[in-house]
Amino acid sequence: MRALYVAYKHDPRDPMAGSGADHYFFRALTNNGIDVEISEPSIGKLHFLETGVRQLHRRFSSFRYAKYPISRVLAASRALNRIVIESKPDVIFSLYPPPLVFLRSAAPVIFRTDTTFIGQERDWPLYDSLSLKYCVWLERQVFDRCAIVITHSTWSRSILVDDYGLDLERIVVFANPAALPPQTVPPSVAVPGAKRIEYPIRLLLVGRDYRRKGIDKAIEITRMLNSAGVPSRLTVCGLSGNSTGNVEFAGQYDKSDPTQLKKYTDLYSSAHLLLHPAIFDASPIVTSEAAAFGTPTITNDVGGLGTSVKHGESGIVLPKGSPVSAYVAAIQELVGNPERYYTLCRTTRLRYERELNWESAGKVLADTLRTVHERHVASKID
Repeated sequence: MRALYVAYKHDPRDPMAGSGADHYFFRALTNNGIDVEISEPSIGKLHFLETGVRQLHRRFSSFRYAKYPISRVLAASRALNRIVIESKPDVIFSLYPPPLVFLRSAAPVIFRTDTTFIGQERDWPLYDSLSLKYCVWLERQVFDRCAIVITHSTWSRSILVDDYGLDLERIVVFANPAALPPQTVPPSVAVPGAKRIEYPIRLLLVGRDYRRKGIDKAIEITRMLNSAGVPSRLTVCGLSGNSTGNVEFAGQYDKSDPTQLKKYTDLYSSAHLLLHPAIFDASPIVTSEAAAFGTPTITNDVGGLGTSVKHGESGIVLPKGSPVSAYVAAIQELVGNPERYYTLCRTTRLRYERELNWESAGKVLADTLRTVHERHVASKID
């Protein structure tokens, strides 16, 4: 079976391109015996009229312009159609809508999305009404062409079914795996060991969007814990800022640098808890990375977080929009009951070993492509 991996902005062979998602999906396929051809990244040039419209939009609107301008959609679709004629793939896989919108191919399509535009807009509005309608239209064109849509949460799956009309059997769900080189993940985590409850409690937040990732909330949680007599210290990884006695801004780490990568993973290893009080997050990777080190996550049930973190197994999932006081109470209860905390550390690591790694997720991904191909071949025989 030959799969065509449809790139858009980033080269999947480059582990440092974009968020790294392209690389991990590409590597998961090749590691599982799929013969993969890559269509080179092609976003096309923005039409001069759209350039003008975008400038006006930026000037007069506080909302974002449509994510995928139609001139780039047309260019990406044309480029892909040419490649498909020459390549004749058995299946087509992509993480991006534009090349697929006007695709003309009998080969079955597998498309991955962490969130739909409708789902995102409900919890984290970004677009004006016209841009949103256009973005949703693009998605619908792609979904109509898909044999399977892969997503990373039951929340996203529900929206695909209820708002986009997809059948359940056309949706595959697995949590977003950790994006860490295998050699950086310890073969096991000794508990209590590095997780032994001692003060100050070491809290970690990994994120770059101050408000959406809840960094302001995390700082307030840390302040309230200390005021309540629970000495705590928060490290914020991903942003620079003014560090105080109880809050340290660690900045960003270059994961291509072995020394910086080691410092990055050491943060997960030494933390007691990953704090993720996000306003919205469709499918975080950091919760899976923390799980690799037996570090549970404290979060709330918004977006895909209820799938990324299983309540009572790999962390604590509070109700959506929970106040700071609820996080404080949950942390107090955990650190006040060390055996419960240590059990949670163990089950967190076990969940990583079972499903939050690319070896496990890659098998699901490759099996999905093979199943789609087999069904397509069988349908032609019938």
